[in-house]
Amino acid sequence: MNFGVQIASLVVLTPLAIIGFVGSDEFKSMASAVQSAGETIDGWADAVAIATEFIKKEETFQEVAYRDGVLPNGQPRYSWGYGTLAPGPGTTINKAEAEKELSTHLAGNLETVDSVIHADLAPHQAAALASFQYNTGALEGSGLAAEVNADNDAGIERELGKWVHWTPRPGAAKEVAPGLVNRRRNEWNLFRSGADANN
Repeated sequence: MNFGVQIASLVVLTPLAIIGFVGSDEFKSMASAVQSAGETIDGWADAVAIATEFIKKEETFQEVAYRDGVLPNGQPRYSWGYGTLAPGPGTTINKAEAEKELSTHLAGNLETVDSVIHADLAPHQAAALASFQYNTGALEGSGLAAEVNADNDAGIERELGKWVHWTPRPGAAKEVAPGLVNRRRNEWNLFRSGADANN
């Protein structure tokens, strides 16, 4: 996959982008230094910026941990910040720490996109897939990845639409979550056209 991203540079610089470094003189100076070493960062910088804003709008900041479905072991899951895993009920996180967690997770998400997608991607397409991975952790080996690699738009839309179920509490059956229906639609619109669908 090629959207102008060098993952080693992404992991180092992403936290700076998340806290508003993108576009600053310091960031441009660092970008120039990386580019002069033979690496291009314009694509990944754009992907990071797009994905960050998209995920923030989808998740919205939550200071206090809240019930957020069920963990793979069947126990209740608690999330905080921008949808990252919290240690338990009633725990809190401030915005700066939440942005650091988002940054760390997003770096890993884009690394996954880079490793499993072999088709060329525009930054907004990489951002849409990073959002999907951030939310589901299921890109690798998925039908979605196969359809992206096959450049099949109809298949991509169809596969995204399958990921709309959640288990609201331990012992409950899976059910369609309207919020996930909206998110998959927004990710598809972002992937297809770069439209900021969750405005």
